[in-house]
Amino acid sequence: MCLSNIGHVVNAMNHGKDCEQVSSQQVIDFIRRKRNNIGQELFSVIKKFQEKSESDSKFFFANEIDHAGTLRSIFWTDGKVISFYLSFSDVVVFDTT
Repeated sequence: MCLSNIGHVVNAMNHGKDCEQVSSQQVIDFIRRKRNNIGQELFSVIKKFQEKSESDSKFFFANEIDHAGTLRSIFWTDGKVISFYLSFSDVVVFDTT
């Protein structure tokens, strides 16, 4: 298993101590426990998108959830962006990974 950068740092700090090595999954689980508002963040985004769709009939959004219930991706567009795409055939993508 490939260890995350955070896992490498934690393990390096524990070097020489009587501690077990930290796995990537342990790091992920720890962060999930500490960030208990992740579901609330997604709820807020969806609520905002629903409000936007009421004022723009061409507004569209979709999201992708993985097998563990984690948000993998989210897509949205509105009438203005659709008209720009039809004119210029370009899109803008933000990859936050």
